[in-house]
Amino acid sequence: MQDYVNLPVKQQKIYCFFYAFFFNEPSVYDKIRYVKRMHV
Repeated sequence: MQDYVNLPVKQQKIYCFFYAFFFNEPSVYDKIRYVKRMHV
């Protein structure tokens, strides 16, 4: 996940949705909510 931090915000969102869609991890959904809250 180290590369995640270096990505632009928009790509971070895509990265989050990718992981949420394919791996369906609750922690990833929390991360998506966090990213949305920080960058609306």
